[in-house]
Amino acid sequence: RDVVLAAVRQDVHARRFAAAKFQADPEVSRVAVEADPKVLQHLPAELRAHRDVVLVAVKKAGSALRHAAAELQADRDVVLAAVKQDFHALQFASAELRADREVVRMAMEVAGPVSHSCTMWMFPFQAGPLQFAAAELQADYDVVLSAVKQNGLALKVAAAELQADRDVVLAAVQRAGCALYFAAAELQNDREVVLAAVRQCGGALERVASSLRGDRGVVCEAVQSCGRAFQHATGNLQADRDFVLQVFRTGLHHKGRGKGRHCHCCGALLPCGFLQFLSPELRADREVALESVRAGFCTFSLLDIRLRDDPELQRAHRNAIAGPGQQGPVHVLTHVLPHASGDVEASVAVGLGGGQPFGVRLPEDAMLWDLALALSERHTGQPFDTGASGASPGF
Repeated sequence: RDVVLAAVRQDVHARRFAAAKFQADPEVSRVAVEADPKVLQHLPAELRAHRDVVLVAVKKAGSALRHAAAELQADRDVVLAAVKQDFHALQFASAELRADREVVRMAMEVAGPVSHSCTMWMFPFQAGPLQFAAAELQADYDVVLSAVKQNGLALKVAAAELQADRDVVLAAVQRAGCALYFAAAELQNDREVVLAAVRQCGGALERVASSLRGDRGVVCEAVQSCGRAFQHATGNLQADRDFVLQVFRTGLHHKGRGKGRHCHCCGALLPCGFLQFLSPELRADREVALESVRAGFCTFSLLDIRLRDDPELQRAHRNAIAGPGQQGPVHVLTHVLPHASGDVEASVAVGLGGGQPFGVRLPEDAMLWDLALALSERHTGQPFDTGASGASPGF
């Protein structure tokens, strides 16, 4: 026995070559499942019903509960040990324990808060522990409210009456805007609920009534989260020149930046699609094109072909210093004051850590772009590229 135990500790597969009496030995099996919990599924039924062996297995891998004997799937201590290791183990617990509040709350605690992209609602097993809970807990207001506050997509498996509960739905969409897909129809058309949803996930705009998809405030919030949300705006807004210029000039959907150069919402490379959903007339509008280029939203291939050779557009494109994903020295503008000469003096510090400010003198009618030119020249010792060729130095 000691030789077999030593061999199994060295290599779990050695158990297969032991004598039958050792393969059926609980201590040998306990050592084996401690090394590799997957071994549990290959053990004979009497060992899969052995409490100590199963406890060791589920503490190492909660999902091993799947292979435990039915009486141990109904053992509260065994199930709690399993869900503490992996909340997904709740699905293998007995019906009685899946209706146990403490067990379900433990699974929710283990799962913790979850964030979702716009598309995650389409995939299975995204609703967290609530999806494995008994139907009576999926209809329990307190349990469901706790669940959606940490995982909005838990709304998917909530009882129908709770999918129509305004407080529950608001909590869900504030955590995951795409949870709006599972809300009752009347709440998908509730402006406050919709605003909360599109602030978190712009793509949720797809699910709302046309009256709200034409609402400037709602669409502004949606594109702030994700530029692709503009595809769901009404045709009137997609062709509204003033609205589009407002978006470009305020840089709304830059705030949807996620990790690196990707939108946190749809996962697409920034800029994530705003320009392609403009009406053809606006894509051929020179002022709209110039604002989009200055804001760094532009993909030249989406512009009207007649604008692509425009010298000013090309120059602005090369010199775009605020475009998504572009890198450059960070400057903080603290204040702008009039100068005795009639010019203005901008006080600027390098970096976000409160570096020593310095002054930059600019003409009275200067714009932020002019300040950027001056800062680029100061940073690199070279004039900023405004000519017909070359990339902007330092940015």
